[in-house]
Amino acid sequence: YPNPTTDKIFIELNQAKSGIMLFRFNGNPAIINGLSNLSTDILGNLVINTENLEAGYYCLKIPDIGDFFILKI
Repeated sequence: YPNPTTDKIFIELNQAKSGIMLFRFNGNPAIINGLSNLSTDILGNLVINTENLEAGYYCLKIPDIGDFFILKI
């Protein structure tokens, strides 16, 4: 949350997760702080700063959940 967002995306999971990726609709990964592969902290929380991303629609992929979430930035 929130969706749509303007500056940060907050992810709250019930366990730590790695391999989280944010993609543009054209399939190119978004680079956040020099990384395209993100991880939560040990509690399952992650804040993605989107202030420097181009406006548009993005897909968020969280491994083991199996679905893409569509976000508007």
